[in-house]
Amino acid sequence: SVSRFNKGQRRADFRRGKRLGKGDHIVRWPKPKLRNMDWQAWKALPKYLEIREIRVHVSVPGFRSKEIVVVTTILDPQEASKEDLAKLYRSRWNQEVGSKRH
Repeated sequence: SVSRFNKGQRRADFRRGKRLGKGDHIVRWPKPKLRNMDWQAWKALPKYLEIREIRVHVSVPGFRSKEIVVVTTILDPQEASKEDLAKLYRSRWNQEVGSKRH
């Protein structure tokens, strides 16, 4: 999974977690409290997820943000570099924007 960080739900703090490089780290997200899930299903979920957060500087026309945080479940930087993940997110974004126009 590769997605944009939702600022309304959490805060990205690059001083915490396992640092992989500048603007690239692994953190643990605790299990959220979900009201629309039954107790047994919620209890079966893991207590936390390990998530990789990367800070991406955006200089593409059409983007409002100058800097965004991308989150992924791909934890190994040798499997996908920070630059690879930024490129993947941008291509995903372009696909979504392109599909909404048609």
